[in-house]
Amino acid sequence: MNDHLHMRRGMPLGVAALCLPVAVALMLPSAAMAASSGGSTVRALVGGDGAVKSVKVLAADGSTSAFSGTLPLKLSISRTVSGNTSTYTYEVDNTFTKTQDVTYTDTAGKAHTFSQDLQLPLVAQLGVEVPSTFKNVTSSDGVVLTDPDGTNRILWNLVLFTPLGSPTQSVSFTAAGSGVPTAELAAQAVNPSTTSGLSSASQAATASSQQDDFWTAFASGGNGGLTQLAAGMTQMIAGLNKLAPGTHQLADGIKAAGAGAKLLDAGTKKAYVGSQALSSGLGQIHTGNASLATGLGQISGGLGQLADTSTGLPTAVTGLQTIQGALNKIIAAIGPTGSLTTPGLLDGLGAVDTGLKGSLTTLGTLAAGLTCAGNTIEAVVSGAPAGTKPTGCAAAIPVPLAGIADPFSQAVLVGSAATPGVALQLLGAAQLLTASLQAPTAANPNTLPAAIGAIEAVMAGLSHPATSASDPGGVKEVLTLLAGKDALGKAITGLQAAVTGVDALNTGAAAAEAGAQKLATGSGTAFTGSQALVSGLSQLSAGQHESATGLPAAVTGSAQIATGVDQVLAGAKQVKTGILAVQSGAVAPLQSQIGTGSQNAKKQLAILDASAALASQAPGGASSSYVLSQSPTGFKLAASTSAAKKSSDNTGRNIGIGIGGLVALVIAVVAGFALGRRSTSVSV
Repeated sequence: MNDHLHMRRGMPLGVAALCLPVAVALMLPSAAMAASSGGSTVRALVGGDGAVKSVKVLAADGSTSAFSGTLPLKLSISRTVSGNTSTYTYEVDNTFTKTQDVTYTDTAGKAHTFSQDLQLPLVAQLGVEVPSTFKNVTSSDGVVLTDPDGTNRILWNLVLFTPLGSPTQSVSFTAAGSGVPTAELAAQAVNPSTTSGLSSASQAATASSQQDDFWTAFASGGNGGLTQLAAGMTQMIAGLNKLAPGTHQLADGIKAAGAGAKLLDAGTKKAYVGSQALSSGLGQIHTGNASLATGLGQISGGLGQLADTSTGLPTAVTGLQTIQGALNKIIAAIGPTGSLTTPGLLDGLGAVDTGLKGSLTTLGTLAAGLTCAGNTIEAVVSGAPAGTKPTGCAAAIPVPLAGIADPFSQAVLVGSAATPGVALQLLGAAQLLTASLQAPTAANPNTLPAAIGAIEAVMAGLSHPATSASDPGGVKEVLTLLAGKDALGKAITGLQAAVTGVDALNTGAAAAEAGAQKLATGSGTAFTGSQALVSGLSQLSAGQHESATGLPAAVTGSAQIATGVDQVLAGAKQVKTGILAVQSGAVAPLQSQIGTGSQNAKKQLAILDASAALASQAPGGASSSYVLSQSPTGFKLAASTSAAKKSSDNTGRNIGIGIGGLVALVIAVVAGFALGRRSTSVSV
């Protein structure tokens, strides 16, 4: 059985459109649009595009006065031409709109507040008088009436506020020919909550909300019951899930017991025959046990030698530990340790390397100074003029030098290549220093950078990380690997385990020797017992045969019990599935949809009540009517052979008739709205 619920909510405007012909029929006796219901009429004269030219207020007694407020309506008129055919479009806007918070209370008593655009609740009728010079007058959304003289009159009935209508609506007609149509728009603010015929909408929404609340509670109770029932079925299924394996295990166990009984029956018969051979074999075992005791004694002696602490395996463990300690000392000596009191080899080489690198700059500065000093001495001896800048010096000689003519002083200060003086010796020393600071070459390999590189190469050889299988690292890393747990560590651990094992094996061998002696004694006793075993096995064979004969019936019964439990479990699962399907496919959606319908009804009631409050704020007064006309005196909209009269008295009378038609329109629209709200269909 397939249960489903389908809720169909009709759109208010759609149903209202179906009711418009009734309202139009009631309004046709009206000859003009105006207002006369005890209030004033705000009348505006508009131009060809709908723009307001002038506004005045007509009192119920026919007197007029100025209007100082803002019209709540706007009429826009436009025309498009295609060949000889013109299309006139009239857009009507309800410009009186306010945004405010609206509150309603749901079934659970919780208040909901939402922001809503509210319009002045206006109902209106738009009429257009089309001269007889136009032909083929058509309108898809209006009623076209034709006078005997060929004049056409088009009527549109408009509801200009939500939720019963739209604040902006556009209508149009098409005609062939030429001329000037005349339009007139009449509207009045109503109270949708209290106006006769309109209150039925609120009553219908209230009844709908109450009915939805009842069914929501009903569906909620049903949903809760189904939840409890599903929970009970879950517990039942859990119990059956625990019971089913047990019944199968029982059946399998009894079946296995039957098979085992048959095998045991056959086995006991074979055991009886074997016991005869056992008696003979036990005699042979007794002889073998004596030989076993002798062999185990020899094994025990050899194991004792391996376990000896002065000549056996423990001595090898001590030697490996000594090697490991020596390797660790070498590793520590390589360093670096980072300690100032016990620095390692890498610490010392690093300090030397750092010192040599630091001396590069200092020695370069010294070489430059020696060069400047030697060249300055030569300049002094030669008597260089002022402004001369000796090579390697930063500043020039400020005063001219007289020169030294004494040969002895020249020999001492300058000298020659064979016997260099002070200047040449300083320059030679500078050249030697400069050469020692250069990068090593084949001609000059022994430079200070070469020494630094050699020290760093030694440091890298002593310690660097492993990069590949062919480069296991420096000396320190290799020694660390050898001394660590992966090399000597494993060997030491293995020998220690071997020592422990040999000790245990030595102890076990001694115990085995003693046991073999006892086994030799016991095997003689076993030979005597085997004779009694032969007699007992004969009696056991007879009993097992009786068990094997009776078990097949128990096997059949246990299998039937297991099958029945499986069937009950499958049925319980189907029942739970059905309950959950009903809950999720019918009850829960029904509860949700009915709850949504109740909230929608309450929300619409709140909007209608809020719109009703705006009716009292209508410009010109709560009972005011509004007319926007292209005609200064108004005109008739219904088909008639009588000429329209221009007196203001007739205008007031005709407006009253028009407003009566508008009220009928509103009643029809609201009735349609209520019918649309309650349009539901349920299929089972």
